[in-house]
Amino acid sequence: TAFSCLINEGGTTLRRPFTRASVLFLWEEIMFLKLEEVHDFLKENSLYDDHTHVIWATIRTGGTSNAYFILAFTLDNLVILDITAMGKIAGIGRIYPAEEILSAELKKKLLFGYQFCFETAEGIHKLHVNKGILGTKWHAEEFQALLSSTDYPYFRFSKE
Repeated sequence: TAFSCLINEGGTTLRRPFTRASVLFLWEEIMFLKLEEVHDFLKENSLYDDHTHVIWATIRTGGTSNAYFILAFTLDNLVILDITAMGKIAGIGRIYPAEEILSAELKKKLLFGYQFCFETAEGIHKLHVNKGILGTKWHAEEFQALLSSTDYPYFRFSKE
C-alpha cells in the first residue's frame, strides 16, 4: 500500500499498512482528549462530582474556523474548558455557578447538531454541540447521558 506506519512490537520495528481502525486510533491519540483526562483535570481543580457529564462544543470564530471547548455539567457549576488547536485542555475558560445560570437549554437545530444556549446576568451565550464527534466515543455516550439526566436544575433539553 502507498501508506504505512512504523510500529514497534517487542523491540522490533515493523512496517504495517494503515487501516481505517489504525488511522482512527492515531487520530484519537493525537487530537482528542480521553474522558479520564478531562475528569482528572476537573478533579485537580475541585470541579468534579459524581454527577459530572462532559461534552464537546464549538463556537464559529469566522469563515470556516471554530473554537473548541469542553462543557462540564456538575451539580454546582457549568464549567467551560478551553481547548488548544491540538485538542488538549488549555485551562479553565469560565466557571458559571448554578445559581448564576438563569436558564440553560440544549435545542435540536433544524439541519444538524444542537445549540446549547444559556443565560446569565451577562447575557445569552450560544455554543454548537454535535451528537457525535469522530474519534471520541465518550462524547456520544456523555451526550446521551446528559439528555436523559435530571440532575441539573439549571438545565433542560428541548426536542423542538
